[in-house]
Amino acid sequence: MQRSSTVAIGVLLIAVVVLLVWRTGAGARPSAPVPVPSLHLPAPSFAPPALSLALPDASSLADPELAPLHKPLPRNAPKSVRLGVLLFQYRGAQFAPASARSKAEALVAAKAAVEPARKSFKAAVKSADPGSVEDAGKFAQGVLEPSIEYEVFLLPPGAVSDPIETPRGYWVVKRVE
Repeated sequence: MQRSSTVAIGVLLIAVVVLLVWRTGAGARPSAPVPVPSLHLPAPSFAPPALSLALPDASSLADPELAPLHKPLPRNAPKSVRLGVLLFQYRGAQFAPASARSKAEALVAAKAAVEPARKSFKAAVKSADPGSVEDAGKFAQGVLEPSIEYEVFLLPPGAVSDPIETPRGYWVVKRVE
């Protein structure tokens, strides 16, 4: 009895979906194209061939102060790195709880954690926010956001970074290898 009622409900749902699709889309003519506003950008300037021009990421087009241009990694940068991360979340950061500290307080906490992390990264992980980890694993080039990647891939093995702003909060990173 239960199986037949489940099948009947499924058939009924499919019939309703088909009816809705047919009523809204059957015989409908395509609407006129919606005009798309054009983006007026200044004409590009030409640079001598010896210069390397870094293109901005999409977010920097909206507000250049919030997302500065990132630099490309040098050719001798490693293809992958192993990292440890101290996380300092703030309200408004991705996955941060509503009870998280302010952005300014998170930056102060991240700056204060740098020296202790250089002495004992393992101990610093315990005092940072949940999500901090002594060894987050190996990251290949192109996985992290470009501005973060540039900072992290240029760290020598064993070094600890200054705070790096990320979409998830401030990171203090140790390059494990």
